[in-house]
Amino acid sequence: AGIDRPTPGLVQVLRHELAHSFVAARAGANCPTWLHEGLAQWLEGGDPEREDPRLARLARESRLPRLDSLERPFVGMSEAAATVAYAQSLSAVAQLLRSGGEAGVRRLVEALGRGLPAKEALPEALGLSYGELQRAWEAHLLAAGGRPPAS
Repeated sequence: AGIDRPTPGLVQVLRHELAHSFVAARAGANCPTWLHEGLAQWLEGGDPEREDPRLARLARESRLPRLDSLERPFVGMSEAAATVAYAQSLSAVAQLLRSGGEAGVRRLVEALGRGLPAKEALPEALGLSYGELQRAWEAHLLAAGGRPPAS
């Protein structure tokens, strides 16, 4: 059927898949799925705050899965659980960017590429344990949770 010119949707998909390729080239198979998916969504242009009110509600209800439980591929999850996992992934990457900026995220991916597990790479790259990242992220969600995303 051929494509005469790229559509916005095609560009978004290409950015997402190219991001996966770049992360895999830097971190190998050592990158947690939540980080892989969150980076791909962010680099495709995803809005990190679009799902924050829903995630905040889950955090308030103590039903927000911990990031360290999302290290493995999301296959086998129910559609609802996978939807939350993808939303968490993008929102958590936004928290990483708030904590350490793009340089911190690059350090994290590099540490993963050297073979460090995420629980060791996070403190080395960003000075945060998984628990500290989770608490800071949930605090941000709860502080911003009642607000709808900006248009």
